[in-house]
Amino acid sequence: MSQTKFRVFQRVGKTKIIPIGLKILLIFICLILLSNFATNIITIQLSQNQIIKLNNQVMVEQLKELYNSSSNQYQIYTYSNNIEESVTSLKKVAQSGFSNPNSIALGVKKDGKRLGRPVGSVSKNKLENQEEKLNKLKEEGLTIKDIA
Repeated sequence: MSQTKFRVFQRVGKTKIIPIGLKILLIFICLILLSNFATNIITIQLSQNQIIKLNNQVMVEQLKELYNSSSNQYQIYTYSNNIEESVTSLKKVAQSGFSNPNSIALGVKKDGKRLGRPVGSVSKNKLENQEEKLNKLKEEGLTIKDIA
């Protein structure tokens, strides 16, 4: 029995000869992988853009709802002169719309004083920074109305 070795590459002298079919197959595999990676990157980018657009639409709707509610509550306040009831009802509206991370609803008077506690899920450090900024504005003699 003669033993013959199976060889992938043929040799001519000391040079290996790669079959043309193998070359075409390797190029085809590389092109398919490149196409899949490019398609996945494009899909990820488009889905991220779509998420951002949808997030903005939801945020605008929540702000519109809060604005309408605050307008209604202001009219109720001018009629009844009960600010605590108006602020409480605005907090209820804000709690439903500002439950996402780092979102906050905050009522501020013209002199820079807050109407009750802020509603949302922002950290206390960020709130303290905002209070420091408001205090600096007060020291300089500016109000929220001057900035806006």
